[in-house]
Amino acid sequence: MNKFRFHLSFLSLILFLLLQHTTSNADSFGGKSDNRQWHEKKRYAFLVGINKYKNTTELKYAVKDSKEMYKLFSQVGHFEKIFMLNDEDGKVIVNKGKVESRDKQYLPTKKNLEETYKSILAEKPDTLVFYYSGHGFIDGKDDKNSIAPMDVDVEFKGDKAVAKNGIVLTEMANGFKAEADKKNRKLTKLFF
Repeated sequence: MNKFRFHLSFLSLILFLLLQHTTSNADSFGGKSDNRQWHEKKRYAFLVGINKYKNTTELKYAVKDSKEMYKLFSQVGHFEKIFMLNDEDGKVIVNKGKVESRDKQYLPTKKNLEETYKSILAEKPDTLVFYYSGHGFIDGKDDKNSIAPMDVDVEFKGDKAVAKNGIVLTEMANGFKAEADKKNRKLTKLFF
């Protein structure tokens, strides 16, 4: 237990330092300059945890890990909204510390992950932290990192497993940047 607390404390310190870094006026994603103070900016987190998969091995601790990150983010980081999506609780949105909505039927399928991500982008956050705990894949051909939604289809090519319908992380990040470019806005940071 002490080892766990040490790791959680260490993660808290790293998170605190990362979030403090977002208060700088460094322009990571282009757009107009933004002189607002950190507490005036929209800081969102999107936390995903998947234990139960339809077409690949199940995990034991991914949902628990995402819930631990929720506890941490609730205490540190001053997030306006936290979106959680996992296979135990479904979709939960916490707005300024209060549960805004809960839908146990809304599971972390590819469609639901992408819809939730798009709805977050539509709210135009200045900072978005994306946390994922679950299976991930590296496409051998393109070396693209992708996360595995609950309904991932896995194809084996020799000794490598490839996600046929995974969600490519660079495409998610590019979507965040594209939203900023459309609005000619400055986005403070995106953390994956």
